[in-house]
Amino acid sequence: MSKKLQNNDFSDIAFGRKSVRVYDETFKISHEEMLEMIQETTKAFNVVQEMLSAFGKGDMEALKRTLSDDTIWIYHGTDGIPYNGTYRGKEGAVKFIMNNMTNVDVLDFQVTKILADQNTVIVLGSEKQKIKSNGEVLEQK
Repeated sequence: MSKKLQNNDFSDIAFGRKSVRVYDETFKISHEEMLEMIQETTKAFNVVQEMLSAFGKGDMEALKRTLSDDTIWIYHGTDGIPYNGTYRGKEGAVKFIMNNMTNVDVLDFQVTKILADQNTVIVLGSEKQKIKSNGEVLEQK
């Protein structure tokens, strides 16, 4: 059941999903396909946990090993944050982290939910940062 990812646009993935409005009792997923879907989701979830652990240790090489070459990180923060934007690839992800560390002191970082669906993982949480340039404290969820 190996499928090529057709869409990497986070907004489209998160907000453009369609739900089934009419139940079709004739549609069946085989046991094997269901197991493969569960294994893919579990693997993706575990990889993200490894990535967060590497991030917490400041181990950028270990973090990069958890990322695919076509990874996309999108940061939607408050206006004026110099690291808002889209970062592509392993080096882009490291650039995002380094931009973050250059501009703020992280006072708190909490992961509140990890949503995994096969090879798509969304991490939700909160952060509290002190902006180095002006000393303001920024809290985001």
